[in-house]
Amino acid sequence: LMRQQFSLGPAATPAECAGLCDHYYRPDEGHRECTMWQLVDGACLGSLMASLVQPSDARNPHVGFATCAPEGAVQAAKAARQPPPVFALVQTIGSMAVTPSMAARMARARAQFAGTPHFYRVALVSRNCISAARLTGRCKWHPGLDAAEDKRAFTMLARAVGNNSVSLISERTVEREFPGLLPKAHEIRWSDTRQPVWLANLCDLPGITWYVTHARKLKDRGVEQVWVVQHDIGWTGQLPATLALFGNEHDLLCEGLGPVSQNWVHAQETNHPIPTGAGMACLLPATRYSVRLLDDQVAALRQGNVSYCEMRAATLCNMAGWGCRSSDLRGQGMLGPFSFHTAIPEERLMALTGRQPWPGLAAAKPGRLMLEALAESHPHGRAPALAPPLESGPAAAGMAA
Repeated sequence: LMRQQFSLGPAATPAECAGLCDHYYRPDEGHRECTMWQLVDGACLGSLMASLVQPSDARNPHVGFATCAPEGAVQAAKAARQPPPVFALVQTIGSMAVTPSMAARMARARAQFAGTPHFYRVALVSRNCISAARLTGRCKWHPGLDAAEDKRAFTMLARAVGNNSVSLISERTVEREFPGLLPKAHEIRWSDTRQPVWLANLCDLPGITWYVTHARKLKDRGVEQVWVVQHDIGWTGQLPATLALFGNEHDLLCEGLGPVSQNWVHAQETNHPIPTGAGMACLLPATRYSVRLLDDQVAALRQGNVSYCEMRAATLCNMAGWGCRSSDLRGQGMLGPFSFHTAIPEERLMALTGRQPWPGLAAAKPGRLMLEALAESHPHGRAPALAPPLESGPAAAGMAA
């Protein structure tokens, strides 16, 4: 790992080796100093080349910088040594979209999260109409159809990822967590008239509602970030390691982040004033929120603030008084870890990934996220085999909204 190494002498501990490096100075050898140290089998090795430090060096507890090393190098080493923040991933999927291939995709995610410190769940989104005043034609003319759809979908997902990993998010759940919000949403004249309105125009609510029902548990487990990823996001490599590639410095990561144009069809779809120039928006196929930003959104929703889903988090972050930071998911460009409209078949993604879960995050191999990866590409409707059930008990036991 070290470059241009020289011996500093024996050392029993990393602290002892660090002390040898701090006190190493050879004025008779061109004023040579020790900038970086490494402890290997009781031998302390020094190096001049801190500028050539590798990321793996900084994460190694037996490698470090001298206290006199350049300030930026020391800060980078300290940051790299800190364990990555614990995050949660919730994959959202509508009951109508659950297929054997989608269930297999989520079983793959669940297997990859096993053994990591992170938190994995699925939010199953129902389109069932609860309020009689807002019944759509589908609910009027096909009573019970959506409930049957939910039951079928929940059973399939519970078999793939376990009963306790699936939460049903419905209109009833939203009304319970945000009383009076949906009637206020129906007062807005939305440009998207698809039903149900809360799914078409408040498309971030499934993820936020899932968060608010799990917030205490997440915080107790030290979760600092929550990824909300739609079901049509595929990936190569190990998903936890891929999500860790995006860094920790932003409270919001989303796709196509930018200021709201007054010519945008959704610009006026809000029931509360947004100062001129403060409106921001982004797409939400894969979105990462800090817990603090999620708490701000929950508070705003409970106050009855309604706006088109793609504006909510970006605008709140832009207006926050606590230094909220946002960034585009594709900040690293087309060669970064996120791709758009890839349409790669699921079996190809699995071939690129490998079917066996890695033993832990430290050994995981990162890959890329891919929007609109095809899950239904199997001839004659065949799909990858579902994982065996992770938990026993009737699947319907977990369906309470």
